[in-house]
Amino acid sequence: MPPAGMRIPLRVIVPNGALEAEALRPTGTTARWTVDDMSAFGAEWSGTKQLNVHLEKQGDGFSLSMPVEEEVYDVGIFFTRGPSYGSVTVMQNGQKATDIDAYSKEVVPGGKVVLKGVKASGGQVTLTFIAGGKHSKSTGYDVGLDAFSLQPQRTFIPAWYLIGPFGQSARRQAQTPRHRHRVRTGERDQPLCDLQRGRRSTRALDAYPGTPPRGRMDLYQFDPYEMVLFTP
Repeated sequence: MPPAGMRIPLRVIVPNGALEAEALRPTGTTARWTVDDMSAFGAEWSGTKQLNVHLEKQGDGFSLSMPVEEEVYDVGIFFTRGPSYGSVTVMQNGQKATDIDAYSKEVVPGGKVVLKGVKASGGQVTLTFIAGGKHSKSTGYDVGLDAFSLQPQRTFIPAWYLIGPFGQSARRQAQTPRHRHRVRTGERDQPLCDLQRGRRSTRALDAYPGTPPRGRMDLYQFDPYEMVLFTP
């Protein structure tokens, strides 16, 4: 049977693909840091571990740099609360981004704090954590970090068509009210795209007014969905 801590129902969910904080190395500090096994406290900690930086006093700090490929990100910070944790100010590019109060009577997942529009520099996103005050009952200024989610901010094509090699049955289906999409008229001869065997598309679906927030369209909502593509 799993340990008692691992049988606690999930309170916080760290997304797949998040960057493990314990894989990073604090810089700009002389503070001691450890990689803690958190399996006794619950299953929320990604990989059952966290990075714990043991700051000694108010004003102490450290930096973490995360490798990235794009220019601007929304950064989610998954942190820990507990009896030895204090308040911390998160800085980015010399500017205050947020404050985190991490004190709790028990060790628990602190949830997620999101920093919007964090700019990368030199292929890295760097965050600096500076110890602030602490609760009167807190025993220290620890900073516990589980993981970081990095969602790039992108500019998507604002409007586009969805086209495909739709046969007669698909055209009839597309014209029925139960389908979300509707075949546009008067586009039989427009060379929107060469699809297969060098033929032009027979029909095009209605233009969509915008792109989903993450830039991905679920083609499985269409019938048929084989060999369907987008065009701006």
